[in-house]
Amino acid sequence: MNTPTTIPHFLTLQRKDFFPPPESPRGTISLSAGPRTTSYRAPEYPDCITLLELGSAALDGHYGILHGGIAGAILDETLGLTASLHLAPRSQQGLLGFTATLNVTYRTPVFTPSTVAVRSWVEAREGRKWVCKGQIVDADGVVLTEAEVLMLTKVQKSTL
Repeated sequence: MNTPTTIPHFLTLQRKDFFPPPESPRGTISLSAGPRTTSYRAPEYPDCITLLELGSAALDGHYGILHGGIAGAILDETLGLTASLHLAPRSQQGLLGFTATLNVTYRTPVFTPSTVAVRSWVEAREGRKWVCKGQIVDADGVVLTEAEVLMLTKVQKSTL
């Protein structure tokens, strides 16, 4: 999707001093049930902020409005990156997270062309499960689309 007419610019800023949340007790991680009526409360300083310049036409579902599947893909990619940044120091093999579940809530249309930001953070973790949340926001900070993802880390093989 990185072309002059789709997403010509994509920049992720990472907190210098972020730490994953403490390990949750087994069996306590769950995603929100059903559609949400209120937006997630983003932390004052999310783990990552990604700035995107959205082109037009090729990304649209309806003229001038970003296709919902593209919004979901943007959130899946940025939330996966956020989890990976937490996981990278724990692994010599690099990126080990996989999306198990992605729940997307569409608040208001994302207009194209436009510049938007994605705020993303790790909400909870339990063993191989990581819950991340994120929001696509406009220049005024209005939440346009948000998502919650359950990421699973790769099962580590024992070495003898």
